[in-house]
Amino acid sequence: MHVGVFKADLDVDSDNTADHAGGVEESPLEDAIEDGATNPVYQAGKYLVVDDFYEDSSNTVPGYADWALTPAWPVPVSTVFADVKLTVPSLFDATSQVTFTYDGSATVSAPGTVAGDEMVHYPPLPAHTLRLWRRAQSFSRNTNSVLNGGDYIPPNVAISNVLLSLPGSVSLYLEGVNPSAALGASTLKVRVEGSGAVSNGAALDEDLVKCTVIKADVDVDTDNDDGYNRPKGNRVEDEFEDVNNTPKRPGKIMTVNDNDDDRDGIPDYADGYDLLGGAVANDDSVAGEQFVPVVFNLPEPIDLSQAR
Repeated sequence: MHVGVFKADLDVDSDNTADHAGGVEESPLEDAIEDGATNPVYQAGKYLVVDDFYEDSSNTVPGYADWALTPAWPVPVSTVFADVKLTVPSLFDATSQVTFTYDGSATVSAPGTVAGDEMVHYPPLPAHTLRLWRRAQSFSRNTNSVLNGGDYIPPNVAISNVLLSLPGSVSLYLEGVNPSAALGASTLKVRVEGSGAVSNGAALDEDLVKCTVIKADVDVDTDNDDGYNRPKGNRVEDEFEDVNNTPKRPGKIMTVNDNDDDRDGIPDYADGYDLLGGAVANDDSVAGEQFVPVVFNLPEPIDLSQAR
């Protein structure tokens, strides 16, 4: 009797020591974290950030809809996408197949656009949290499914080993699309099933990794239509704040605070902070002064007891 021992292995940087695209160490600690560590420090698994950056300063397309950066940058890979390594042993042959399960959509298409105010507005992201790709964002990606010659790996679809250059080891790339509901709530699972003569259709293995997608946001009135009121925090302001080297999008415009609103002989940039000490009362306050509000948003599931 012949006995085949096999293990399909799905690895990410679960201990978050290699940033996003810093490689997968495949250490015993990462393996312990991947499918449910009891230590609360590792409850989140692999951290990812929502891919809503405007990496390319030549356009106003957010990362989740930017399929081909010009020029192709290495930066988005190291800051947005997470390396995933899938290893399928040779016991599974070319007729075997893999199925990925995660909170994603069946298809990917660029969001529709609405022109206005000399810019392009993109609607909110879809509701799911993850996308899985054969290519990272520093290369031109084909948004078709791998079943149709593209780079997108849809969830809950059986995919032939041949389409992913398996068996063996292959690098894949995980993208965060929306924040997770809780620490470790976004999971990526692979199921490998054999159908060839070696495995006779009976070989089956699964592996799972836990992820947490987060989004930290800072907003200011970058489209300059709110005066000294709170920024609206909408996508229009996001487009203005992240795009560089574009005269139509200069960011928030402010004047130097060198006037003297309360006419006490102290310029406002030095007034109101008791700069001169207790002997001078005029520097304790400045009437009528206004600053531009900045709003910081750290939504759940960011663990503020661990975050710095």
